[in-house]
Amino acid sequence: MISLKITKLPARTSEVEYGTRWLKQKKELMLKVQSVLLPYEYDHEFILILNPLHPDYKKIFVIEAHNFSFEGRLVKG
Repeated sequence: MISLKITKLPARTSEVEYGTRWLKQKKELMLKVQSVLLPYEYDHEFILILNPLHPDYKKIFVIEAHNFSFEGRLVKG
């Protein structure tokens, strides 16, 4: 897993370009990124993005599921 703690992407690189490159390289199964909805000082709050192109992706399974409510800013209404 690669953990990103960056506040700025490399020069002339968009989020889409960075993510596309990460997917295609297939080096890491997961990408740990900071939540954009929470202040940066919350180190324990992060999102894991899974790479479906990684060879080990098929080995992932759900152990436990939890109820989740979307934050109000994410819901149109």
